[in-house]
Amino acid sequence: MTDRTKISELQAKKAVRKANPERQWGNSHGQSLTKFRAKAGELVDLFALYIEQRMPVPPNSGRGCRVQLPHVEMAFGRMYQAMRQFMDDELTMKKLKENEAKDIITTDINTLHKERTLLSNEITAHEKEKIRLLENIRKLELRRKDVKNIDTDKQSLYYDMLKRLNELEGEEEE
Repeated sequence: MTDRTKISELQAKKAVRKANPERQWGNSHGQSLTKFRAKAGELVDLFALYIEQRMPVPPNSGRGCRVQLPHVEMAFGRMYQAMRQFMDDELTMKKLKENEAKDIITTDINTLHKERTLLSNEITAHEKEKIRLLENIRKLELRRKDVKNIDTDKQSLYYDMLKRLNELEGEEEE
């Protein structure tokens, strides 16, 4: 097992406070800060390995085998750029997911609004049809009453005519 670089507790606390002074770190049994210290040490080890892999000359081989300031700066620049790109991509994905969720909600709201409008129009159409049918029923009832009145009138006219006819026949017999 290889020895890993250790970050002091003081340095870890300074680093997390520097990132956000208001952020609280869960410290049940000291696990979160301890884990941060271990993982930060692993990143330091990874950075050192990256520098070593980028060296153009093998160690102890003469000219150009020492790690110089430009080597560290170039490796740091590339690693920093890759980390920032990764962080930005993660943030972009998070925003996209939030926007997708908002779009889905907006779409759902719009769909519900359209469905409500369609139902409202359908109900309005049904109400109009109901009113039209009730009006037709009312007209038919009025016609039926008129027909009854005509029948009653025709009947009374018929009876009047029969009565008058009987009267006339009775007068002729006398």
